[in-house]
Amino acid sequence: MAALKSWVGVVWLKGLQPRVSTFGWRLAWNCLPSDDLVRKWQVPLVSRCDLCRKEQESVHHLFLACEFSVKIWTELLMRFEVRWEGFPLMEELFSWWKRKARTILLQKAWLPLAILIPYQLWKERNKRRFENRAASHGSVIRQVLSSLAEFYMLIPIYVRSVSELTLSRSLHLKAQPYQQQRIIELSWASPVQEEVKLNIGGCSLGNPGRTGAGGVLRDHEGNPMRCFASYAGVGTNFYAEFEAFFVGIHHAMSLHVENL
Repeated sequence: MAALKSWVGVVWLKGLQPRVSTFGWRLAWNCLPSDDLVRKWQVPLVSRCDLCRKEQESVHHLFLACEFSVKIWTELLMRFEVRWEGFPLMEELFSWWKRKARTILLQKAWLPLAILIPYQLWKERNKRRFENRAASHGSVIRQVLSSLAEFYMLIPIYVRSVSELTLSRSLHLKAQPYQQQRIIELSWASPVQEEVKLNIGGCSLGNPGRTGAGGVLRDHEGNPMRCFASYAGVGTNFYAEFEAFFVGIHHAMSLHVENL
């Protein structure tokens, strides 16, 4: 099996709109119809970057080297107190972006920007080329932050410090205070004489996503009679819980349990 690309966790990020993730996938595989790629298809073309109007257009120039793009990268990264140093390839940018997320403030706000910034740059390039409409770099930054706010509506971002609160304000995000987790103590009671108790659980990774179901059958003294766990396909948490229930009943029947 081929190893996963370093950009997978950045491109296919939960909360990103499908069209944005698809754009990121095309960008990572160098499949966008930029001038340099069109030329490789043996199409004669006079090329010029629509953002800076100084250099020929290529994926590297458009997203990583163009002075218009660099200005946007620099300004947005400054809000995270990170310096833009440039990258030779998009794949290296994605890899660095993912590693940086481990130590950055507001990780959930940082990760989607790796795709949202190129996405808005590509939209601005197309507007200039096909609609003859040009926006300032400040306008593009506002579009990036607006897209980030839409992402934030689906994936809440909680702040735990004054620094994170200040950063959320600079990104125009409404901060939500971090809710301290509570520890809830649970107890298990053994069944009465000659009865068997079935405890089950099921969950979905992603909801919907890959599901698992499991459980344990115990007698009145608490001794395990049978333990089980299995992959239940793709589904929701609701589906996984019911799958665990029916699998548990099947095991109880195979043990000839009469009082469950």
